[in-house]
Amino acid sequence: MRFEAYRTRAARDLLAHIPLDDVEYAVDLGCGPGNSTVLLAERWPKARIVGVDNSTSMLDRASRTYPQFKWTKADLAQFQPDTTPDLIFANASLQWAQDHARLLQRLGASLRKGGVLAFQVPYLKQQPVAEVYLRLINSDRWRHYPPPDERLTVEDPGFYYDILAGCCKEAEVWETVYYHSLENHRAMVAWYQCTGLRPFLANLPDDETRTEFMEELAGLYEQQFPPQIDGRVLFPFHRLFAVAVR
Repeated sequence: MRFEAYRTRAARDLLAHIPLDDVEYAVDLGCGPGNSTVLLAERWPKARIVGVDNSTSMLDRASRTYPQFKWTKADLAQFQPDTTPDLIFANASLQWAQDHARLLQRLGASLRKGGVLAFQVPYLKQQPVAEVYLRLINSDRWRHYPPPDERLTVEDPGFYYDILAGCCKEAEVWETVYYHSLENHRAMVAWYQCTGLRPFLANLPDDETRTEFMEELAGLYEQQFPPQIDGRVLFPFHRLFAVAVR
């Protein structure tokens, strides 16, 4: 939640590209604590909105903050809407699922005619900051620790276009690079500490080792990303967006 404003910005940008005036039923797939769900409600206040996530703690927080919505615990790769939705919205969640071809074909087929599938994912193949920590994980000092169990999946833009164009009448894919202004290089580490780095850190033996790793990573970021005139650091983050109309 420390970077809530930055993470929500991508959801707002995705939302702005959805070509629907009216929505009766929307699904927020991988809703987390409900930050993106409430954006859907702001745009379509009369819609029935269901937030789906596989994290009990996230859903508990969402239900306390936004009790007016329905919250469902489910694996997004297996979730099936109870009725035909007008919109399936996935903000930075599909990367946790595998076999995106099958997943997107199934989600597209579940929409009503004219319904929209909209998602954005971090473009893992174009992330300078992630490249640094991946090099560190594979260095002599850290490579002997067990690899993380979770594997993130993000394909190339052409892959997503072909899949969506094959099951929908319209498809659009684009990339946006955000340059987030962070207070220092340790904030760059904190950004990944609760997302892509989380599985690796969980496999380290103790807090002392985790601190050592994060300090070393912050030092590498300091070498590669010099501070700006005001002392802050520009954190480049690439995201892929896609909107398809069935």
